[in-house]
Amino acid sequence: WSAGSLSGPDLSAELILDAGCTSTFGPSGSGRSISNRTLRNRGTFNRADSTGTITLSNAAEIINEGVWNSGASNWIATGSGAGIKRFTNAVGAQYNHASGNSYLAVEVINNGTLAVAGGILQLGGGGTLAGAQTLSAGGTLEVQNAAINVSSGATFTGAGVLRIIGGALTFNGPVS
Repeated sequence: WSAGSLSGPDLSAELILDAGCTSTFGPSGSGRSISNRTLRNRGTFNRADSTGTITLSNAAEIINEGVWNSGASNWIATGSGAGIKRFTNAVGAQYNHASGNSYLAVEVINNGTLAVAGGILQLGGGGTLAGAQTLSAGGTLEVQNAAINVSSGATFTGAGVLRIIGGALTFNGPVS
């Protein structure tokens, strides 16, 4: 996916990357957007670019049910219009952030594994952390001017950093 939009009149249509498939997002640049649609990843989605942005507008959602590999300095931005703008990491899914600074300006729901191996992954659109957050040494998960709820049973492991810059991190029960 090098440019262009995924759009339509309502959220009922989805673009599905099926299990066993791999997609590479690149090259660097902006101009990729999703409006009134869902991008559902059941395979492996590689964000190989270093400065790419996906903008979610109106009612738009990315649902990761497979593996989402984030390259350095990737953004998922909030665009115009009403409705949800969300990134959901489903149960059993893996979101991997390897290096650089990436920013998720949309609501994030993590029910799977959110792994930060290095660099900074910033959450700026609010959301819920219910699954596993794995923060390796050299990795930082940063809540930036957003309200994040941490569900009972969520886990945080590793020698990385959890940092709050504005906003709030609310624990709704026991967390390990």
